[in-house]
Amino acid sequence: MQALRYLFRTSAINYIKVLKRTPSKLIALIFYIAILCFIFFAAALPKKSNNTISINIVISISVILAFICIFLALINGTKRMATSYLMSDVNLIFTSPIKPQTVLLYGFIKQIKSVLLFSLFLLFQMPNISANFKLAPFGIFVIIISFILLQLLCSFLSMLVYSLVNKSKELQQKANYFFKFLGIFLIAFTAISVYGPKNKLLSNTIDFFSGKTFDYVPIVGWFKIIITQCFVGYNKSFPFLLLLLIISIGITITILYKLNLDFYEDVLESSEHNETLSKVKTKQIDKKSVVNENLFKYKRKTRKITSNYNTTFARAIMSRHILEYRKTGFGILDFSALIFIGIALGFSFFFPHKDIKILLFFFIYMTVITSFTGKFNEEVSKHYIFMIPDRAEKKIIYATIGSILKFCSDALFIFIPSALIIKANPIETLLCILSYVSFGAVVTYGSIVNMRFIGALGSKFFSGLLQFVSLILYILPGLIGAGILSVFFSFLFGKYSIYISFLVWNSLASFVLLQIGKKVLDNLENV
Repeated sequence: MQALRYLFRTSAINYIKVLKRTPSKLIALIFYIAILCFIFFAAALPKKSNNTISINIVISISVILAFICIFLALINGTKRMATSYLMSDVNLIFTSPIKPQTVLLYGFIKQIKSVLLFSLFLLFQMPNISANFKLAPFGIFVIIISFILLQLLCSFLSMLVYSLVNKSKELQQKANYFFKFLGIFLIAFTAISVYGPKNKLLSNTIDFFSGKTFDYVPIVGWFKIIITQCFVGYNKSFPFLLLLLIISIGITITILYKLNLDFYEDVLESSEHNETLSKVKTKQIDKKSVVNENLFKYKRKTRKITSNYNTTFARAIMSRHILEYRKTGFGILDFSALIFIGIALGFSFFFPHKDIKILLFFFIYMTVITSFTGKFNEEVSKHYIFMIPDRAEKKIIYATIGSILKFCSDALFIFIPSALIIKANPIETLLCILSYVSFGAVVTYGSIVNMRFIGALGSKFFSGLLQFVSLILYILPGLIGAGILSVFFSFLFGKYSIYISFLVWNSLASFVLLQIGKKVLDNLENV
């Protein structure tokens, strides 16, 4: 373990040197710590629990997540291992007199960032969980620790499966089929168990996963009981079950250390892949100079489209975006829109509260967390938009029209079928469509403002975190205004007051954000 301690001590020293060389990274780090402190403070404030959401729903989701994590870990363990090694690791560590088990553990700890990111998501939910549920003492921290232990155990299980089957392609294939068969069997067993009238499918599913069916299943059952006790109170089994998860991790690590491992050749290709990605990220090499473009981008199948492409200057950007939408989907109805439609239909058929406002709020949240995939973000990654001889404001407007049209298309396909199914008010449905599009405009132009002011920060993770928080701040006044209007001025617009507030604020905010963000094209280094 001395070699492992040396590697991480050296990595920590190098990270500190990077911070000294680029102090701008400290800004994001300090902001991130401040946000975490605010979350802990908000969660610690005394609240009156409304208990509007059934505890069984949270328990069911936790059990389903546990099964998904375990099966994905087992199936991924039967394939070629994706690692976080770089070629510097290959040249230095792989050739050094260090046990293969230690090298494997080193690579795993480097990959642990994904587990910490998931834990960060749970931290952001702390105020919501504490507001809606009466938790046992330190319940939220126990939930986070339990999820971290589950993720660690799944990662080690994946490594163990890989270590056992990597010596034979035939054995890998058989193990892959076996774990997939188990997954299909569980899905079939669940479908048979919850089968019943259509209006009871959701409640049957919740009762099935929150019941005692899986209490005696190793790992999943332990995890389920721990999560349950975080809400209903601890008993004598709690420390024992938590200890079982830790012991399982220890046993898995011990088995890994006793195996005769030989995985260096298998991870060499993955290391070359990671090295190339790292060099492109730090701009040591140009992305176009890389022969294997599949390292960076999955090439979707495109259709051959006949188009009269006769626009010029800034308008040409919009025409190209529409053409790209037509080539990769049914106009601007692409794969992500189909997923959104599926979610909306699932809500309409199975969700017990048939209120179209709930659907609107959910998709506003989805719009914020998917704000990094817009057409303008793709446009500024190339240099062409900077070279077009037109006004910056005009170029931004035409570069974002495609995204706004997509919000319109998504809104129509999301809200109209849902409104017909749940028999919503037509006027309220129309206002939901307009409100969703207006929130899309705020998120679009807010992302441009973020690109101007925080796009040049060194860390992509911290930049993304800052953008997420800032977008919430952009739309927050509209949400607050909607609450005020609906309480104090409902006599003017009735139940439509909330939508009127959304439209007024979002229109004003979009215009202001556009004026602030249009200078992003004046400086190429900002993006």
